[in-house]
Amino acid sequence: GFEVKYNRIEENNFEANYRGIPGGGIFSPIAFFNKGKFSHNAVEMAAYIQDKIELENMTVNIGLRYDYFDSKGEVPVDLRDPDSAFVSANIKHQWSPRVGLAFPISASGVIHTS
Repeated sequence: GFEVKYNRIEENNFEANYRGIPGGGIFSPIAFFNKGKFSHNAVEMAAYIQDKIELENMTVNIGLRYDYFDSKGEVPVDLRDPDSAFVSANIKHQWSPRVGLAFPISASGVIHTS
């Protein structure tokens, strides 16, 4: 089997915070402005193969799945420093083997393990 997904992720935000004492006082009022806008087209893919082997006393199901994810996004170079530069996020790959066994115990009962 095979599957492909394209995800469009968009965000637009604007934030204005004010911290201070109305009318002045001994503390200076501080205004924070934060805006952000991004658009990414993330890609997800998965493929798998499987086979079923029927023996006299058991059935064996074996398979292998491959997953791929590319966020097409950016991440900070140093997660501890919010002012650090950004770099492209790594593409994620994963291989997942599958093994399952089925043991018939009666005409209508089966014990499954995986």
